[in-house]
Amino acid sequence: IRFLRRRGHRRIATFTTYENLQIDTLRQNGYLYAMGMTEFDPELTCYVHARRETGYYVQVVEEFLRNNRGKFTAMFVPYGGYALPIFLACIRLGIRVPEDLELLFFDDIALLYQACKIPFHYVKMPLEQMTQDALQYLLDKSKNPQTPVLKRLYSVEILQKGIE
Repeated sequence: IRFLRRRGHRRIATFTTYENLQIDTLRQNGYLYAMGMTEFDPELTCYVHARRETGYYVQVVEEFLRNNRGKFTAMFVPYGGYALPIFLACIRLGIRVPEDLELLFFDDIALLYQACKIPFHYVKMPLEQMTQDALQYLLDKSKNPQTPVLKRLYSVEILQKGIE
């Protein structure tokens, strides 16, 4: 969110699930904190049900963008799996990315640019290091059940595809 604010955006939309999935909840709490909010603003929040087919997400996103167009200039998307429906909805509605709407996705979705040619930013996590640390933790835990829970902060990169 700070990245988008530094780029001049003040009203930043987001997505969340009705089901409050753990990973979405963690990322959405970060959104709320960075936005200085304690609850989601309906004009800035696209609510979706988890584990649905792509067509459902395209329909919900399209309706959200149509009804709230102009109320925000950027979107933070906490899960890269929503990227394709968002791209399709933008194409259908004639929304130019990034001129009309700047997109920031969590997760490394860089390969989608080759297929869609829609510009976006994405948060790339150090997955190799995270995997190594998790495996080492599991090995340590299997040898000693008293091993404390692994808590570690990782640095991420915000990268872009197709943005000059």
